[in-house]
Amino acid sequence: MKHFHILSVLVAATLTLSSLIACAPAASRRVSLTLWLDTNDKEMHFFKQLARQFEQEHPRLRLKLRFVSFENLKPRFQGQVGETREPDILYMMNDWVGELVEQNLLRPLSQTPQGLMPQALQSMRYGGNLYGAPFVLQTIGLVYNRDLIAKPPTDSNSLQALQAKQRPKDHYTLLYDQRNFYYHAPWFHACGGQIFDARGHLAIRPEPLLRSLSWARSLQRKGVVPQGASYSVMVNLFSAGQSDLMVTGPWSISLLEENQLSYGVAPLPRGDCPGTPKPFIGVKGFGINRLSDHHEEAEQVIAFLTSRKIQQQVLSELDNLPVRADVYQTRLKPAQQVFFSQLNQSVPMPNHPLMKYVWQEMNWLLGQVFDGQPIQPRMDEALERLYRQARRHEAA
Repeated sequence: MKHFHILSVLVAATLTLSSLIACAPAASRRVSLTLWLDTNDKEMHFFKQLARQFEQEHPRLRLKLRFVSFENLKPRFQGQVGETREPDILYMMNDWVGELVEQNLLRPLSQTPQGLMPQALQSMRYGGNLYGAPFVLQTIGLVYNRDLIAKPPTDSNSLQALQAKQRPKDHYTLLYDQRNFYYHAPWFHACGGQIFDARGHLAIRPEPLLRSLSWARSLQRKGVVPQGASYSVMVNLFSAGQSDLMVTGPWSISLLEENQLSYGVAPLPRGDCPGTPKPFIGVKGFGINRLSDHHEEAEQVIAFLTSRKIQQQVLSELDNLPVRADVYQTRLKPAQQVFFSQLNQSVPMPNHPLMKYVWQEMNWLLGQVFDGQPIQPRMDEALERLYRQARRHEAA
């Protein structure tokens, strides 16, 4: 009987303890959040350091990072979020916003982060709501090897003059990712082109597109740009000293510094159109998964990442441009200064849901053009498919 009494007391105590644990306030439990992002090696180290710093300042929260390649990040999120409910936070490009919102995958932020540039915040707005917190600005410029050329070209004539110089057979004048519309867009804009009008309707006109494509292909035919240039080919050849110039953004700078190259950054050279080349301004930032069970904690992470202290670290430790105006009181690195000044000659990257199809059709068209296909019929074909998608979207 005595043993039975002791056993009863132990069982009761265990049940009481279990009840206390189950009923413990949420504030006493440690919450784990997942952040999916794409980075280069330098940024990977930086974000790991930020995660440790965040956990020290927020001991109740744990921030788990998962690094995914850029080309797989969005499709993996779209494909797995319904099954795994992960990640809580997505490091995304602003041109994904409209598409992900219409797929009901993002949650609007409950508060607008303070101190961020208005144009950066606008890039993350869709349908009147803010769906992401900007983190860095991105654009492109002309990077040149100072050991090979003293002065970067400013137009087509100076590009061709550079090409006319005698050089080894495996040396190139200019490299850029030819089949990626992101890198072609500056000269499309210089010819008067635009993607959407002020009301958000597709507005790609054939004439500026044709003029920019004809000029780009002429560079390949004259040997200024080699056939088949891609991003990976570009950075490898430039890093090896086999190219005078390349078109890229701040994300490539760390690789040049690792290879101890003497480089400079300049504005993009003019093409055959009278306008100034205007690259896209892209914004990378953090969105919250609509299915996350920890959206309030996710907003704490976002507030930390967009704080002045962290944005100051972005400016001093990374090559990208922060989105807080108040950190630019610090002297910029020479490359950052050129990219920053290039923002004044740039076009905000649209976040319209149709951007997915714009990239798809324009990249296909560039591939056709640089493979030697006739420009006009291939352009008509791509635009017809694109406008068909636009009509479907407007009718939905």
